[in-house]
Amino acid sequence: ATGIVSVQHGYQLAKEVVKKLGKNLPDAFIIASDTLSVGVLQYFNEVGIRVPKDTAIISINNSEVAKYISPPLTSYNIDQTGYFCFTDENNQLRFTQGSCDDEY
Repeated sequence: ATGIVSVQHGYQLAKEVVKKLGKNLPDAFIIASDTLSVGVLQYFNEVGIRVPKDTAIISINNSEVAKYISPPLTSYNIDQTGYFCFTDENNQLRFTQGSCDDEY
């Protein structure tokens, strides 16, 4: 169901992704909520997917809970519209309020 933001929903989504992709996980997941990310991380921990070694979780909200789970979430506080920008040269992710093109 679209729009559900709960730990249980994050857990279920992670379960579906792992069922579909198996060990072919992406380098990172960008997840729209720390609450969802907690569920994703919980499922990954249960099935032996090591974060950040096997895949990374990048979350949005920068909530208090993000720093108390293990491993701590990489979480961004986004209170305005912006862009996540990736660079191929050094595999870095950054958030910018302007266009990604403005900085390259």
